[in-house]
Amino acid sequence: MNKAWYSCKVKYQKIDQHGNQVKAADTYLIEAISYSDAETRLYEIMEQLVRVEFQVIAISKANFEDIINTEEGYDWYKIKASALSFDEDSGKERKIISFYLISASSIGESLEKINVYLNDSINDYVVQSIAITTINDVFPFDEISGSSAVESFPKEEGLTKITANTDFSEDEELED
Repeated sequence: MNKAWYSCKVKYQKIDQHGNQVKAADTYLIEAISYSDAETRLYEIMEQLVRVEFQVIAISKANFEDIINTEEGYDWYKIKASALSFDEDSGKERKIISFYLISASSIGESLEKINVYLNDSINDYVVQSIAITTINDVFPFDEISGSSAVESFPKEEGLTKITANTDFSEDEELED
C-alpha cells in the first residue's frame, strides 16, 4: 500500500464576518492511497467541517518529501531545499531537490524549523526558497481513521513530523 499526498481544492458558500454570503475556495492536503481514496476522504472531512453543499474542483498529487507540523504554526510554508549527492555509477555529483511543507507563524520561523529538521541530514543542504501556501489543513492517512500518524520529532519542542512519502521495496532491510 503506497500512500501519497494529494492537494485537494474545494469550493463552497460561507458567511463572512459581515453576514454576507461569499464564495470560498479552500485547499487541503490529504494523505491517501489513490485519487479516488483522496476524494472519498475529502468528502468525509468536508462533511465534518462545513454544513453546506461543497464542490471538489481539483485533486492533484503533491510532491512533498516530508510534512512537518509545529504546534504554534498557523500557516503552511512550502520549502525547496537542495543537496549535492555523489553518484558512484557515473562518478559525478548531482543535485537532489526536495520539497517540504512546514507549519509556522512566519517565514523566519519556518526557516529556523527546517534548519533544525535538516540538521541531521547526511548531505549538506541549501534552502532555495520558502513560500506561504494556501493550504488550510493537512490530514495524514491514519488521522482520518482515528489513529494518529504524527510522530514526535526529537530535539525541538513543538516540532513533529507527519508521515513521509517513503517507498520500501521488498529487497531493502529496515535498520533501527
